[in-house]
Amino acid sequence: MVALRRAIWPLTRKLAVRLARKRRHGRKGPLDFRRTVRHSLSYGGVPAEPKFKYPKPSKPEIMVIADISGSVAAFARFTLHLVYALNNQFSKVRSFVFIDGLDEVTDFFENVDDITEAIHRVNTEADVIWVDGHSDYGHAFEIFDERFAKDIGPKTTVIILGDARNNYHASQSWVIKNIEDKARKVFG
Repeated sequence: MVALRRAIWPLTRKLAVRLARKRRHGRKGPLDFRRTVRHSLSYGGVPAEPKFKYPKPSKPEIMVIADISGSVAAFARFTLHLVYALNNQFSKVRSFVFIDGLDEVTDFFENVDDITEAIHRVNTEADVIWVDGHSDYGHAFEIFDERFAKDIGPKTTVIILGDARNNYHASQSWVIKNIEDKARKVFG
Protein backbone atom coordinates (compact mmCIF):
# COMPACT_ATOMS: atom_id res chain seq x y z
CA MET A 1 0.00 0.00 0.00
CA VAL A 2 2.78 2.43 0.93
CA ALA A 3 4.78 1.41 -2.15
CA LEU A 4 1.75 2.02 -4.34
CA ARG A 5 1.24 5.45 -2.80
CA ARG A 6 4.91 6.27 -3.44
CA ALA A 7 4.57 5.13 -7.06
CA ILE A 8 1.42 7.17 -7.71
CA TRP A 9 2.69 10.38 -6.10
CA PRO A 10 5.20 11.25 -8.88
CA LEU A 11 2.54 10.62 -11.55
CA THR A 12 0.10 13.05 -9.98
CA ARG A 13 2.80 15.66 -9.32
CA LYS A 14 3.98 15.39 -12.93
CA LEU A 15 0.44 15.92 -14.18
CA ALA A 16 -0.09 18.86 -11.82
CA VAL A 17 3.19 20.52 -12.85
CA ARG A 18 2.44 20.03 -16.55
CA LEU A 19 -1.01 21.60 -16.21
CA ALA A 20 0.36 24.48 -14.11
CA ARG A 21 3.10 25.15 -16.68
CA LYS A 22 0.53 25.37 -19.47
CA ARG A 23 -1.49 27.86 -17.44
CA ARG A 24 1.56 29.99 -16.58
CA HIS A 25 2.95 30.39 -20.10
CA GLY A 26 -0.26 31.50 -21.73
CA ARG A 27 -0.53 34.03 -24.52
CA LYS A 28 -0.13 37.72 -23.89
CA GLY A 29 -3.32 39.63 -23.71
CA PRO A 30 -4.02 43.18 -24.88
CA LEU A 31 -1.77 46.12 -24.01
CA ASP A 32 -2.28 47.39 -20.45
CA PHE A 33 -1.95 51.10 -21.11
CA ARG A 34 -2.17 52.17 -17.46
CA ARG A 35 0.59 49.82 -16.28
CA THR A 36 2.77 50.76 -19.28
CA VAL A 37 2.52 54.49 -18.47
CA ARG A 38 3.14 53.94 -14.75
CA HIS A 39 6.15 51.72 -15.48
CA SER A 40 7.52 54.23 -18.02
CA LEU A 41 7.78 56.88 -15.29
CA SER A 42 10.80 55.03 -13.95
CA TYR A 43 12.44 55.58 -17.39
CA GLY A 44 11.69 59.29 -17.54
CA GLY A 45 8.31 58.84 -19.21
CA VAL A 46 9.59 56.79 -22.16
CA PRO A 47 7.49 53.63 -22.59
CA ALA A 48 10.53 51.36 -22.92
CA GLU A 49 8.79 48.20 -21.78
CA PRO A 50 5.13 47.70 -22.70
CA LYS A 51 2.97 45.88 -20.18
CA PHE A 52 0.21 43.47 -21.15
CA LYS A 53 -2.92 42.16 -19.51
CA TYR A 54 -2.41 38.46 -19.08
CA PRO A 55 -5.45 36.21 -19.11
CA LYS A 56 -6.22 34.75 -15.72
CA PRO A 57 -5.16 31.11 -15.62
CA SER A 58 -8.03 28.72 -15.16
CA LYS A 59 -7.87 25.79 -12.81
CA PRO A 60 -8.30 22.47 -14.56
CA GLU A 61 -11.43 20.47 -13.94
CA ILE A 62 -10.93 16.71 -13.99
CA MET A 63 -13.54 13.97 -14.29
CA VAL A 64 -12.35 10.41 -13.71
CA ILE A 65 -14.57 7.53 -14.87
CA ALA A 66 -13.22 4.20 -13.56
CA ASP A 67 -14.23 0.60 -14.28
CA ILE A 68 -14.22 -1.45 -11.05
CA SER A 69 -15.66 -4.69 -12.45
CA GLY A 70 -14.30 -8.17 -11.74
CA SER A 71 -12.29 -8.26 -14.98
CA VAL A 72 -10.13 -5.42 -13.66
CA ALA A 73 -10.24 -6.39 -9.97
CA ALA A 74 -6.46 -6.18 -9.52
CA PHE A 75 -6.25 -2.95 -11.51
CA ALA A 76 -9.31 -1.45 -9.81
CA ARG A 77 -7.44 -1.02 -6.52
CA PHE A 78 -4.68 0.89 -8.34
CA THR A 79 -7.36 2.92 -10.14
CA LEU A 80 -8.99 3.92 -6.86
CA HIS A 81 -5.58 4.88 -5.44
CA LEU A 82 -5.01 7.06 -8.51
CA VAL A 83 -8.42 8.70 -8.04
CA TYR A 84 -7.55 9.36 -4.38
CA ALA A 85 -4.18 10.88 -5.35
CA LEU A 86 -5.79 13.10 -7.99
CA ASN A 87 -8.30 14.32 -5.40
CA ASN A 88 -5.40 15.32 -3.17
CA GLN A 89 -3.56 17.17 -5.97
CA PHE A 90 -6.37 19.07 -7.69
CA SER A 91 -9.25 21.08 -6.30
CA LYS A 92 -11.86 20.26 -8.94
CA VAL A 93 -11.92 16.48 -9.34
CA ARG A 94 -15.12 14.53 -9.80
CA SER A 95 -14.89 10.75 -9.57
CA PHE A 96 -17.22 8.14 -11.04
CA VAL A 97 -17.09 4.34 -10.87
CA PHE A 98 -19.03 1.80 -12.88
CA ILE A 99 -19.61 -1.86 -13.63
CA ASP A 100 -22.85 -1.93 -15.62
CA GLY A 101 -24.29 1.05 -13.76
CA LEU A 102 -22.51 4.28 -12.85
CA ASP A 103 -22.32 6.28 -9.63
CA GLU A 104 -20.50 9.42 -8.54
CA VAL A 105 -18.12 8.76 -5.63
CA THR A 106 -16.46 12.17 -5.32
CA ASP A 107 -17.65 12.57 -1.73
CA PHE A 108 -16.11 9.22 -0.75
CA PHE A 109 -12.61 10.58 -1.41
CA GLU A 110 -12.98 14.03 0.16
CA ASN A 111 -11.74 14.66 3.71
CA VAL A 112 -10.50 11.07 4.02
CA ASP A 113 -7.11 10.40 5.59
CA ASP A 114 -6.99 6.69 4.84
CA ILE A 115 -7.56 5.35 1.33
CA THR A 116 -8.84 2.03 2.65
CA GLU A 117 -11.86 3.79 4.15
CA ALA A 118 -12.67 5.39 0.78
CA ILE A 119 -12.22 2.08 -1.08
CA HIS A 120 -14.47 0.33 1.44
CA ARG A 121 -17.16 2.97 0.90
CA VAL A 122 -16.87 2.60 -2.89
CA ASN A 123 -17.21 -1.18 -2.65
CA THR A 124 -20.17 -1.10 -0.25
CA GLU A 125 -22.10 2.10 -0.98
CA ALA A 126 -21.61 2.87 -4.69
CA ASP A 127 -24.62 1.98 -6.83
CA VAL A 128 -22.77 0.46 -9.79
CA ILE A 129 -24.66 -2.76 -10.56
CA TRP A 130 -27.61 -2.42 -12.89
CA VAL A 131 -28.46 -5.92 -14.18
CA ASP A 132 -25.89 -8.67 -13.81
CA GLY A 133 -22.67 -7.06 -12.58
CA HIS A 134 -20.72 -7.64 -15.80
CA SER A 135 -19.01 -4.69 -17.48
CA ASP A 136 -21.32 -2.69 -19.71
CA TYR A 137 -19.49 0.42 -20.87
CA GLY A 138 -22.37 1.45 -23.12
CA HIS A 139 -24.96 1.57 -20.35
CA ALA A 140 -22.55 3.22 -17.91
CA PHE A 141 -21.69 5.91 -20.47
CA GLU A 142 -25.39 6.45 -21.23
CA ILE A 143 -26.02 7.09 -17.53
CA PHE A 144 -23.05 9.45 -17.47
CA ASP A 145 -24.41 11.29 -20.51
CA GLU A 146 -27.89 11.62 -18.99
CA ARG A 147 -26.82 12.76 -15.54
CA PHE A 148 -23.39 14.40 -15.77
CA ALA A 149 -22.47 15.38 -19.36
CA LYS A 150 -24.02 18.81 -18.80
CA ASP A 151 -21.21 19.52 -16.30
CA ILE A 152 -18.46 19.03 -18.90
CA GLY A 153 -17.02 22.29 -20.18
CA PRO A 154 -14.06 23.52 -22.24
CA LYS A 155 -11.79 23.40 -19.14
CA THR A 156 -12.69 19.79 -18.30
CA THR A 157 -10.30 16.89 -18.77
CA VAL A 158 -11.99 13.48 -18.75
CA ILE A 159 -9.97 10.38 -17.83
CA ILE A 160 -11.52 6.96 -18.53
CA LEU A 161 -9.83 4.05 -16.75
CA GLY A 162 -10.64 0.42 -17.54
CA ASP A 163 -10.00 -2.55 -19.81
CA ALA A 164 -12.67 -1.65 -22.43
CA ARG A 165 -14.16 -5.14 -22.07
CA ASN A 166 -17.83 -4.64 -22.86
CA ASN A 167 -19.10 -8.26 -22.75
CA TYR A 168 -20.90 -8.03 -26.12
CA HIS A 169 -23.10 -5.11 -25.03
CA ALA A 170 -23.72 -2.08 -27.26
CA SER A 171 -20.76 0.28 -27.01
CA GLN A 172 -22.70 3.56 -27.27
CA SER A 173 -19.60 5.20 -28.77
CA TRP A 174 -21.67 8.29 -29.57
CA VAL A 175 -21.47 9.17 -25.86
CA ILE A 176 -17.66 9.27 -26.01
CA LYS A 177 -17.89 11.46 -29.13
CA ASN A 178 -20.28 13.75 -27.24
CA ILE A 179 -17.82 13.94 -24.32
CA GLU A 180 -14.91 14.65 -26.71
CA ASP A 181 -16.86 17.49 -28.33
CA LYS A 182 -17.52 19.18 -24.98
CA ALA A 183 -14.31 18.49 -23.04
CA ARG A 184 -10.89 20.03 -23.37
CA LYS A 185 -9.25 16.61 -23.53
CA VAL A 186 -10.30 12.97 -23.13
CA PHE A 187 -7.87 10.24 -22.09
CA GLY A 188 -8.92 6.62 -22.17
